[in-house]
Amino acid sequence: MNKLIVCIFMLSFPVSIFAQKETCAILPFEGKGDVEITTANAITEFVQAAFMQSSVYKVVERNRIDNILKQQKIELAGATENAVEVGKLLSVNKIVMGSIIKLGKKYTIILKIINVTTGEIEKNEKKSAEVQIEEIDDMLIVPLVESLFSVKKQAGFTLWIRKCIGVTKMDAFSDSDVWVAIYLGNQLIGRTKFIKDDLNPVFDERFDISEYNGEIVNIYVYDHDVTKENLIGNVILDKIKSGKYPIIKTEGGNNYSQGQLEVEIQ
Repeated sequence: MNKLIVCIFMLSFPVSIFAQKETCAILPFEGKGDVEITTANAITEFVQAAFMQSSVYKVVERNRIDNILKQQKIELAGATENAVEVGKLLSVNKIVMGSIIKLGKKYTIILKIINVTTGEIEKNEKKSAEVQIEEIDDMLIVPLVESLFSVKKQAGFTLWIRKCIGVTKMDAFSDSDVWVAIYLGNQLIGRTKFIKDDLNPVFDERFDISEYNGEIVNIYVYDHDVTKENLIGNVILDKIKSGKYPIIKTEGGNNYSQGQLEVEIQ
């Protein structure tokens, strides 16, 4: 494939393939102190709206969550284990749960993001203020969510694509011709050469990222073909560190391992 065809291919690829967002579900907030259930429900809606406004995650619709809670009869009440179970049933990456507390005239909102795969609390934020109930959205929730997703600029880094290990064979009569494309968020950083007929290709190619603002690094692994480029799977680096990462392909809601990708961060 000559350079002109490669350029046309990269420009014509559907943006949606590379713009995958992690999904999250906002669970009903728990009211404590003098907080009524109607207020807690309203806070849940406000938090969901703020998350959608941030565009960081793809947010699950409220009725899907309510249906799961009713069907499975799951009691949340702050239990992380139960929240993770709901997340698995919804097939989301993150669960957002929290509480609103009223003591006197002061409202406090506690919000945490839980990784469904690991069960770990990844972020935990709290904000308090003496506000009128009708001011909670603007004075507490919006600043809290903005604080949750604020990212300090970090120095750039060099990403080395070292090699793939045990890549799934895509062709009937030959091994895969593997190449890799690197995206910072939705921005193409670059791509490697393709290595012919090798399920353990060694690339040792470097890509310099001059400025990093906390974006997810998406790495897509392809099998080169004369007529089309077949997606083998992808690797998501939500934490920038060296290591061997599984190449994952998602089909029909299921994830399949397609080998490993070794990267080095300098």
